[in-house]
Amino acid sequence: MQNKKGFTLIEILVVIAIIVILATVTLLLLNTTTSKGNVSSASTTLKSAVLAVAACKTVNGTVRTPLNTETGANSVCLAGAGLGNANWPTLPTGYAYNAGAPAPASTYDSISCSFSVSTNGDMTPAGHTYLTCSCASQKCE
Repeated sequence: MQNKKGFTLIEILVVIAIIVILATVTLLLLNTTTSKGNVSSASTTLKSAVLAVAACKTVNGTVRTPLNTETGANSVCLAGAGLGNANWPTLPTGYAYNAGAPAPASTYDSISCSFSVSTNGDMTPAGHTYLTCSCASQKCE
């Protein structure tokens, strides 16, 4: 009998298949982590908007509905409410204020003052593609 040195083609293909599977699993985990980070970043950014809307409602001010592609240049309260210096924050790329869905635009100016933000397909902890912010609880979920 002759001693063979080296690997067979089958052995090499099995090792390559294992490496491909491990790489795929790693990339999927990284994508999920990035998505969660994006949602967390947007939620943190919106904390200032929630506080500003609540402050506007406290003085019976009228809340200005933000633009979908807000650049941080528009105030939260309409002029005359005494709180014209707080602006809607600029959201991360791909995220947008959602005036019509899932809640109507009037909810920006309601007593409960909740509003939503489209999260660019990133799933929130509740499993939705929207962050819904509430002034009553002062958080976005």
